[in-house]
Amino acid sequence: MREQRKGISTILGALFFISIMFSAIVPMQLVMQQADNIRERKIHDSNNLDLLRKNEQIEVYPIPHLTLDLLNVSIINLSEYPVHFERVWVNDTSYTVDVTANSLETVTIGDLPLSPLEGGVYEVRIITERGNVFVSEIGAISYSGGEWISETFGFRFIFPSRPGKGARGNDWLNEVRVSISQGGEYVYSNYTMYWAISASEGFFELDASGAYDIDVYIWCRNPNRWDQIYDVQHSITYPDGDPIIELKYAIDGEELVLE
Repeated sequence: MREQRKGISTILGALFFISIMFSAIVPMQLVMQQADNIRERKIHDSNNLDLLRKNEQIEVYPIPHLTLDLLNVSIINLSEYPVHFERVWVNDTSYTVDVTANSLETVTIGDLPLSPLEGGVYEVRIITERGNVFVSEIGAISYSGGEWISETFGFRFIFPSRPGKGARGNDWLNEVRVSISQGGEYVYSNYTMYWAISASEGFFELDASGAYDIDVYIWCRNPNRWDQIYDVQHSITYPDGDPIIELKYAIDGEELVLE
């Protein structure tokens, strides 16, 4: 009987020991697994943030007020997702902002105080929530003789995705020619752009503001010919207007029209 009790106590002791081991090991394993999950999630979030940061595409255009000591900053979000902006720098002066631009949206950060000095040169940068820094597309702006001067002027042509041959209800081909003249003098004469299957664009840089005549032709077939799709005069009046004017086309039935 004593031996039987001794055997039972041994078994109970073993079971008690095993239960203690399980009560210690299982929670430890759960904690370690949870820690691994947290670590993997942090790695995933970090990689995702790096990818989003890498794919941010922002264009920045400073537009100073003509008569007041104020600066507006126009921002175009070319990314596929919203971008939040936290800070604007003008040279060494920082402005805290809280502005979000959705995909393909243009927003304006306005009325930033700026007291320009004669001969002053101002470089504008903007910082996103993800830590990217984007500088002005038109370079530094300068103040001289009571006027603002931009480093860059021009026209940007943006075409949508070109329909495939089987989807076209017209005779368009993929070659576009752009001519830009001022006062009868050509700045660009029959400059060739190729309209791609994906969205495509071309930038035509100019030396100064002013009025420009723009002609755009597209090459067609049946019969082969050049069809004029644009013949308009545009004036660049920076800083009263944008230094870079966008001409964004859309397909309307069998016509290419400006949006």
